[in-house]
Amino acid sequence: MKYLLSFLLGVLLTSVFFVFYLKNRLVDNTPSVASTEQVEKITNPDAGGLPGGFNEFYENFHRDSAFQLSHIHFPLEGIPERKTNEMDLNDFYWTREDWTLHRPFNAMDGAFDREFQPVGENMVIENIIHTEANYAMQRRFSRDGANDWYLIYYAAMNKLATPE
Repeated sequence: MKYLLSFLLGVLLTSVFFVFYLKNRLVDNTPSVASTEQVEKITNPDAGGLPGGFNEFYENFHRDSAFQLSHIHFPLEGIPERKTNEMDLNDFYWTREDWTLHRPFNAMDGAFDREFQPVGENMVIENIIHTEANYAMQRRFSRDGANDWYLIYYAAMNKLATPE
């Protein structure tokens, strides 16, 4: 239960910061309503609305296993796939030894939705959500000072908490 609440809180806070970021950006630079093209650029990695170099990194990350492993700083903070209620989810870190390579996104005929949330020019949050079940996963990518992108957080696919 603690994990689910923590995960939901993280998703909620990320969404709130993203909304404020977009609100300030749209108010300062563009008309008050985002166009369909602007929304597509944010949610579609192929539309070009993500920070520079991210699309190429994202493709390489899923295509090349050596590249993927070299662009993760282990131990990697995150949340494992929850197998039992007794799992201790405090201070969980993925290690190179327990890492399963990530493959390109597969929507499985619309069963999953993917959303990218750029946070400035140096961070992108990716959420993958099951469209009918109450499951989701999250990955966070960040650019370091050398202009390379890295996976900095991974919460595996888990059931989301529901309000009681």
